[in-house]
Amino acid sequence: MSISIVKFKKVKSTNDEALELLKKGVEPLLFVFAEEQKSGRGRFKRQWYSPKGGLYMSVGMYDDARARHFAHLAAIVLIRVTERISGISPMFKLPNDVYLGRKIGGILMEVKSGFAITGMGLNLNIAKFPEDLKEKATSLLLVTGRSYNIDTAASIAVEETTRLLDSMNMGMADLVSFLRDKLIGIGEEVRVKDKKRERTGILRDLTDDMKVVLEEKRGVIALELTDIIDLEVLE
Repeated sequence: MSISIVKFKKVKSTNDEALELLKKGVEPLLFVFAEEQKSGRGRFKRQWYSPKGGLYMSVGMYDDARARHFAHLAAIVLIRVTERISGISPMFKLPNDVYLGRKIGGILMEVKSGFAITGMGLNLNIAKFPEDLKEKATSLLLVTGRSYNIDTAASIAVEETTRLLDSMNMGMADLVSFLRDKLIGIGEEVRVKDKKRERTGILRDLTDDMKVVLEEKRGVIALELTDIIDLEVLE
């Protein structure tokens, strides 16, 4: 598998840089890393706090079914990076977040100009968050009291991305099973907000084709993962 790796000090967004490089003729598989993002973003244009101390990366591919499946499974990369550098195994929160008690990482996939770009962020050595985030976000530094080598984390992320893509060639079932075992809220009552409405029910499953199974009072439904905006576990 041929890959290109480009690293920056500071960018507006690694997703934006990846798109520009792809449009200029850089062949996928493309990895873009930055030490800092000035305008990092998540889904629905939410800001992603991206100071020095985090792993900020984008994976650029041609837009096809494989790329979209990769975006659905990309949390596996962040989970495995965290496991390998810290020995701690985080959890997966629908639709696209990685948690260690609080949010430690997230994923954003964008499709533009025939390319699918999956942005990933992982909070490693961030010691302090803004007021509006400090009850929602955390970092490996805050969880463990140790700092981590970001270049090492980046190298592992490339390894785990290519490993994931190779594994996808052999089928999705084992990969989805890995995420299912890490899923926050499975078997619990949750509130799910999708593009159409808000629903409440028991989170029953994440199927092999990445549908979210919710048991409501009136019956069981399967929601498209890409339609889910937020999921909250109810006490």
